[in-house]
Amino acid sequence: MERGNRIILTMTNENNDLMDKTIRWLEELSDPDGLHDGWHDVTEMAKLALDSILDKETEVVYKANTQPENWFSMDWEEASRIQDENREALRRELRKECDGEYVGEIIKFGVADGYAEYMVKQERPLQLIWLTDGDSYRIHPDMIRGLTLDTVKHQVEADRKLMKLLKEKSR
Repeated sequence: MERGNRIILTMTNENNDLMDKTIRWLEELSDPDGLHDGWHDVTEMAKLALDSILDKETEVVYKANTQPENWFSMDWEEASRIQDENREALRRELRKECDGEYVGEIIKFGVADGYAEYMVKQERPLQLIWLTDGDSYRIHPDMIRGLTLDTVKHQVEADRKLMKLLKEKSR
């Protein structure tokens, strides 16, 4: 990306390094051929602990603004084009880092006269990036905690069907 059109991810949860280390350790303990002392079988306990962490509440771990820095001095079409390019660049980077069909997808929630937008960073545990573009709308933290991957799948699939229908109608 050009200078002035960079995306800055700001971490919102400092505990991610510890959580990542804990998940890796529990994955190792969950593997029957993994790290064991030969006397104690902790495989099932480790699997239970790992599942409870990975199926925990959804959290927003980063925030990002994908608008060009000087968006206010551009016409709407140019600013939108650059924002779309920045979002696509962020999506590509996330997909290099994390696996999952919905990584990099954007989900939206109507707020006031706009939308609160979040990009899926990771599917399990579900982690989102709050897109602070525009009016920086966001939804209530309790609603975030209640989100599941099924909710994301439903919204993304509905958006895909709508886009397909609109493309067919425009022909």
